[in-house]
Amino acid sequence: MPYRQAELFLERSGTPFVIVRPTWFADNFHLSWLAGIKAQGVIAVPAADGKSSFIDVRDIARSAAAALRTNQFDGKAFNLTGPSSLSYHEAATILSKVAGKEIRYQPVDDQTFIGILTGVGMPADFASHLASIFYPVREGWVAAVTDGVGTLTGEPPRSFETYAADHAALFKN
Repeated sequence: MPYRQAELFLERSGTPFVIVRPTWFADNFHLSWLAGIKAQGVIAVPAADGKSSFIDVRDIARSAAAALRTNQFDGKAFNLTGPSSLSYHEAATILSKVAGKEIRYQPVDDQTFIGILTGVGMPADFASHLASIFYPVREGWVAAVTDGVGTLTGEPPRSFETYAADHAALFKN
């Protein structure tokens, strides 16, 4: 992955560093998938039955801030995840509860996903890139749960249920 190449460059530079590697953002449900949720009550992504350890972006920010306040983490890398691994079906069920309406997960293939994105004006090359990043989800590579947030902040990460409750108003209309 190109990210690892950047990390290696940084590691060899002699500059003090802390690497944080967040997994799938819970916030994508309202930042990226909200239009489909509002229009059809559907999350249509090519994740199949794969699970993700969704992390709230507020926990990423807390982790980065904690790493910047001390040098005790210098030279280390932290994989940041939420506290549990969920399928998109499970995430849709949680969102349904806070929204007070049914929200379904509809697995689609890559080409259908690309068509959805280009249909709303996204450039085809970027849509293809987004489709490709679901491959690790389908393969189970982003399902692991780590203690990175807890190690850096001294507090556990927010659950997906907390993310959903905190953003419930967005999913209700």
